[in-house]
Amino acid sequence: ILAKCTSTGGLDWVVYHKGNNGGTNPEDYHLNLNLNNALSTSAYWSDTAPTSSSFTIGASSRINGDTKTYVAYVFADNSTEATKKQMIRCGTFSKAGGVNPIVDLGWEPQWLLVKRAESGQTGDWDIFDSSRRFLSGSSGTKTLKAETDNAEETYNFNVTSTGFEDTGSTGDTTATYIYCAIRAPMMKEPTAGTDVYNAVERTGTNSAATVVVNFAPDLVINRRNDDGENGDAETWDRLRGRPAMISTNSVSAETLYGNANQDLVSFNSTGISLGLGTYAQINYLNRQNIIWFFKRAKGFFDIVCYTGNATAGRTVSHNLGAKPQLILAKTRDAANYWITYDETSGATKRMRLDDGGGSIASIDHWNNTEPTSSVITLGDGNYTNRNSTKQIMYMFASVEGVSKVGTYTGTGAQQTIDCGFSNGARFVLTKCTSQSGEWMVHDTTRGIVSGNDKRLTWSTTNPQVGSSDEIDPHSSGFILDTQGDMNLSGRTYIFLAIA
Repeated sequence: ILAKCTSTGGLDWVVYHKGNNGGTNPEDYHLNLNLNNALSTSAYWSDTAPTSSSFTIGASSRINGDTKTYVAYVFADNSTEATKKQMIRCGTFSKAGGVNPIVDLGWEPQWLLVKRAESGQTGDWDIFDSSRRFLSGSSGTKTLKAETDNAEETYNFNVTSTGFEDTGSTGDTTATYIYCAIRAPMMKEPTAGTDVYNAVERTGTNSAATVVVNFAPDLVINRRNDDGENGDAETWDRLRGRPAMISTNSVSAETLYGNANQDLVSFNSTGISLGLGTYAQINYLNRQNIIWFFKRAKGFFDIVCYTGNATAGRTVSHNLGAKPQLILAKTRDAANYWITYDETSGATKRMRLDDGGGSIASIDHWNNTEPTSSVITLGDGNYTNRNSTKQIMYMFASVEGVSKVGTYTGTGAQQTIDCGFSNGARFVLTKCTSQSGEWMVHDTTRGIVSGNDKRLTWSTTNPQVGSSDEIDPHSSGFILDTQGDMNLSGRTYIFLAIA
């Protein structure tokens, strides 16, 4: 409960939290939202615990002065309900033993209020949220402090797919904290591809710009597509935040460069904001780019960040709500291959996104265990589960009428790939699994037409090519034509198509 007098100035905010005093008689204690003060005993709540229908207040002018008016913001805790119904939790955590606390909520938070709550010990009110920069496994999460007028600061506080982790100072090994966590939007199954995918072709301006796609993107992949010009497939996502960029065609660790006004500046509710094109090509002056946008949604796409532990059989939770059919995984803070899983090859094999090689046997990465609708099982290999390294996974699955992850066998003759769509595929990613072949991307923004098509790769820096007729439009999905490397006779391919 956050209570404040609205008719008279000079009166502090009064805060009740179910975790005050370790949860023992919390109604006998209070904190002040406008102060970093220690936990104090008081009669503000009349020594009476709140109920499901009311809360009781004492006679103090801060909360019940004669003729004064007040407002109270009352937050619930429905953690006793089934996990799929939970929306908010008020709880406590401790840094006992000097260990970074990991709080398992069972879901990913989008907003978090945290305060040290002990008698004789002060502590800031930290506010984190996913709109400003609530990162996963990165330093630099943005915090605002409720008790000061300071600008936002950075703190090592990480969001995970099932909760949050305080990776800041562990110097005080007895500190106890209270928190209020509100769940990230529960992912709903999309009804149209336009709800979760779009692509924009633009020329860099080297100045502030906004790119609008009419949904809140979670993954952005940028690729230079000037004819004859090489370029990286530059990847940003909302969980890692800017300026953390990884190239799909490279084994390099994520790049942390630039200031707040450079390259990809922010993820917005309807797109992204760009700044100076200083390091990345996404807004470099006069460079032509194609930017692909993806939104997390149930059954379609999810992102997971985690820290490796080199333990075979370790599981990583996700919120896709379906078995992943395509996974792209990368170590973030060290040079390492991109490792992929696809349902066709299965968990006993792997490919690389940064390389055109075919599918090969490996137990190190997926532990010979198929992913499920809730977890991914890892081996002890360095590329997906290297000890103490930060990792990321992008995972895709099929949603009827929206996306299709599938397989086909090349014939060398024209063939139609039926994805169950009604207006055709707007995005098609293909890869040969039985032999070498690049990860090739076609989209309707650059042209999936009945003629020569423009093709880029995510596994190389090769320039865009458009000298052959590889793919044609079809209302149910797409047509493979007789030219190019997407339909070679007898070869097995996987694909991701989005309507």
